[in-house]
Amino acid sequence: MADNRRWHFRAACRDTDTELFFGGTAASNKEATKFCGRCPVRAECLEDALQYPPIDQYGVAGGISAHERKKILVKRNYEANGGAHRVCTICGQALPEDAHHHQKFHRGGCRQEARRRLARYHADIRRSQQRAVLA
Repeated sequence: MADNRRWHFRAACRDTDTELFFGGTAASNKEATKFCGRCPVRAECLEDALQYPPIDQYGVAGGISAHERKKILVKRNYEANGGAHRVCTICGQALPEDAHHHQKFHRGGCRQEARRRLARYHADIRRSQQRAVLA
């Protein structure tokens, strides 16, 4: 990951509610993308977001949605792995040629990490739903 994040202090979004960028709706994505259009550090933000593996891509960063960033990462991984069509969503390395077409990560450590992340994701959803009920 990028150690030098001084660009954060120059970002147009530094004092903005993060819900705008991680709202998850098409309307919030469109608004966030427009907001990023006037940011002086858009390129640095995008490169920082692309340091994370595809499975950890959420919201809008650098004016690009998570879906679009995943496409960029797949293309970069394809080129970096000598034309390997499929890469592990956890570590970014090429999957074996004989991997099942639904396989998204390596067996072993990457599979365990994927399960931990999925459990964390579902726990976060439950917490946000509980907060919404209490509010």
